[in-house]
Amino acid sequence: MRKLLPVLALCMVGTAQGAVSTEIRCFSSEGARPIRFELRLYQDAGIGWFGGAVRYAGSRDSLPLVLKSENVEERVPGRPYQFVTTWLEMLDGRVNGRYEMVTQGVQIYSMAYTNARTGKRMEFAWAADVETSGEDGCRW
Repeated sequence: MRKLLPVLALCMVGTAQGAVSTEIRCFSSEGARPIRFELRLYQDAGIGWFGGAVRYAGSRDSLPLVLKSENVEERVPGRPYQFVTTWLEMLDGRVNGRYEMVTQGVQIYSMAYTNARTGKRMEFAWAADVETSGEDGCRW
């Protein structure tokens, strides 16, 4: 039994590491001084867990995101479903803002941020042409 425990532990670690997928998306606002950020989404389909983080260009720190809701709509029969996903941005244990993203298939149609304190809403465009890497994120 003692010989079996290390093998079981390695199997569990391998399973845990392989189960979490990561997506990185880059977004930018319009204007002379655009605001840019990267959105990292994490998913463990095996346990139904979703998580995320945003990191603004020029910042070392990320802000954690908590999935609030995901609404699915069939807009046109036979076409990919449209997803409206809402993430809550957390700062010091409180909701700092809300991100809402609308996707269909691989397309991202809109991304908006609403500040929880002021209610100010800002629209962002998906910067699909920006290269990403797991280590560096968006390469602005």
